[in-house]
Formats: sequence, C-alpha cells, structure tokens
Amino acid sequence: MIDKLQQIKIIHEQKASTELAKAKQQKLDAEQHLSRCRTELEQYMLWQQEEIKRRYQEIIGREMKMDELSDFNHEISGYKIKQVKLEQDIEQAQQALEQQIQALQHAESAYAYAQKQCQKYAELSRVESAKQQKLANLLEDQALDDFKVRAPVAIG
Repeated sequence: MIDKLQQIKIIHEQKASTELAKAKQQKLDAEQHLSRCRTELEQYMLWQQEEIKRRYQEIIGREMKMDELSDFNHEISGYKIKQVKLEQDIEQAQQALEQQIQALQHAESAYAYAQKQCQKYAELSRVESAKQQKLANLLEDQALDDFKVRAPVAIG
C-alpha cells in the first residue's frame, strides 16, 4: 500500500517539476517581452525626437494653409499617441511579468512540497520494508526452530 502511495507521490513530483520548468520558461519569456517593449519605446522616442525636429525644420519660415497646419499637428499628435501606446505595452508586459513571478513562486512551493512528500513516503517505505524483513526473518527462525532436533524426553 505504501509503495503505491509512494508511486503516486513520485508522479505528483514529476508533474510539479514539469510545471516548475514551464513556469521558469514563462517568466523568462515575460522578461524578454518586457525588454523588447522597453527597447522598442527607447528606439521610438529617439526616432520621434528626430522626426519632430525634422518636420518642424521643414515648416519653419514657410507659409502654410490652415488645413496643412492641422494635418501637421495631427501627424505630431499621432507620434505622441504611438508613444502612449508603447508605454501602455510596457505596463502590460510588467504586469504579465509580475503574474509570471507569482506563478513561478507557486510552482516552486508546489515542487518543494511534492519533494517532501516523496521523501516522506520513501522513508515510510524503507521503514515498512525493514519491518517486513524483520518479520520474515522471525518467521523463518520460528520455522527452523520447529524443525530442530530435540533431545528425546524420557517418559515415566
């Protein structure tokens, strides 16, 4: 019975180990995604500064109609909107990373618990095997005692 329970605990440990590896990989993926989002924002900010500077240089000293100026301002606003979206992407990636960190901590706890259970049942199995061996030895000794030649007993 203990051996079957031990086998179940080993299966649970293997599953917990698999979940732990999966959680580690998901955390790594989340870290990489956050890094990519940050890099994308940094690159965009550099490009945006240069682009806005370039666009203003184009219109300085130039006469513009109202609709052209409106289009220009709309284009500049579009740059800022894209920047805000990239910043939101970073926030979402950060939240996803935090969730993955929590999931990893949970998986680590589950794995540690599963390992302790395996060790506990391995020890119980070892103790039970030792008891069974003692009992078998005792029964064997008793059986041998039954077959020992005994000195004849005088009657009368």
